[in-house]
Amino acid sequence: MKLTLYLLRQGLDSEADALRPSFDDYEHVETRPVAGLTWDLYVLRPFPRPPRWLTDLTSIVEGDGLANLRNQLCSALLFVTRGDRRFILSYGGGHFVIDREYIEPGFGLRVVANVVAGSSILSAETRGLSQTARSQRTVLPLASALYELGIEPSDEWVRQLTGKPSIQGFANTASGSDSLKLSVRDFKLANLNADEYIAMGKQVAEAGRRPASRGARSFVSVWLWSSFAGHRHRRSSS
Repeated sequence: MKLTLYLLRQGLDSEADALRPSFDDYEHVETRPVAGLTWDLYVLRPFPRPPRWLTDLTSIVEGDGLANLRNQLCSALLFVTRGDRRFILSYGGGHFVIDREYIEPGFGLRVVANVVAGSSILSAETRGLSQTARSQRTVLPLASALYELGIEPSDEWVRQLTGKPSIQGFANTASGSDSLKLSVRDFKLANLNADEYIAMGKQVAEAGRRPASRGARSFVSVWLWSSFAGHRHRRSSS
């Protein structure tokens, strides 16, 4: 199961403040209650439409062999409140209606920095700090040390990191930028408040508090520099 999670900024009057006008096309769906969580589910059921390329292919096809071809991308947003923080789980094209101005920047990157060891990195997406610098994605064939990526903290802004979490049961892989993307085996929303998930949450919190190893410290330092450099880059570009 692949999950995409966003953390909303604090101070919003409602989740709707973080969404674009196209959210009006979504409809609310009743959900079963789960102890310790408050959630609201909204789904988009678009009308089936012929794909844009259908007209071109129809011009060379005999008869009506392509008459029933239709596209339909269903989407969903699950708003989850845990304690005083609010999250959005996005499915399908749901991320298109989320206004990035109202989500916590670097949320996913912070989580990855806390749960992935510095020796278990799989890939990184970077962007140079100069106006003409290129963006690039570096993928390692195997989980390796951070330095294998060849990142230059003084010249590059790390936009995304992917690795294998060291916390047992957290996820098979975790990828962090502003959003957090997890690949989780046997994930069930109905179990979010089960004992194993509560224990896992405590492990994650502890991972963020305890002194980091040398590899992890270098990993976090790259993230801290990237946050500063990225903020400086966005300000200079605006």
